[in-house]
Amino acid sequence: MGTKVPKAVGEYSAFDLDLGVVCGGCGRVAVFQGFEVDAFFKARGVRTSLPVDTRLFSCRCGSKDITTIGVPIANRPAPFSLLGKRLVPIYIMNPGVKR
Repeated sequence: MGTKVPKAVGEYSAFDLDLGVVCGGCGRVAVFQGFEVDAFFKARGVRTSLPVDTRLFSCRCGSKDITTIGVPIANRPAPFSLLGKRLVPIYIMNPGVKR
C-alpha cells in the first residue's frame, strides 16, 4: 500500500491542497485553487497532469524560474470565502431563446 498523491491539478482539492506557485527569483508564493487552475489550463489546451507546466506563469519580479507545490487548504487566511459579494452569472440568455 503506497501513499496516494494527486495525478493532476484538478485533484488537488480532493487532497485538501491548493496549488502554490513559487518564484525561484524572489521566493514569492502565489496560491491558487486547484480547480481554477485546472479550468484555466483546459480552456487553453494546456495539459493538467503533474508535473505542472509552469511556462504560463511568471512572477511580478519578472522571473520565469517557477516551481509548484501543494499548499494545505488549512493554510488559507481566515476568513476565506469562495462566495463573492455578488453572484455573477456565467452568461445571459436573450428573452426569445428556448432553453
